[in-house]
Amino acid sequence: MQLSGVRATLEGKGFDVRAGGRFAVINIELASQIVQKVELRFFLLGQANDPSHAGIFGYTSSDIDVAGDLAESVRELYPAIE
Repeated sequence: MQLSGVRATLEGKGFDVRAGGRFAVINIELASQIVQKVELRFFLLGQANDPSHAGIFGYTSSDIDVAGDLAESVRELYPAIE
């Protein structure tokens, strides 16, 4: 998959794309169901005309079950920097 455009767009928006980072393609429907089930917040962080990234808020590193459930929604994983 060609990700140079994604990297450039994120860097242009001020996001730090690191060598150890990953881009995850997730099943939004499944992730949304998981987030709602555990009462977390799922937000698109882009502008209304640019929903290029999202965030899930309300859990901590101690919420290992949530992380495991959300991992089930990942369909593809790519290195942030090749």
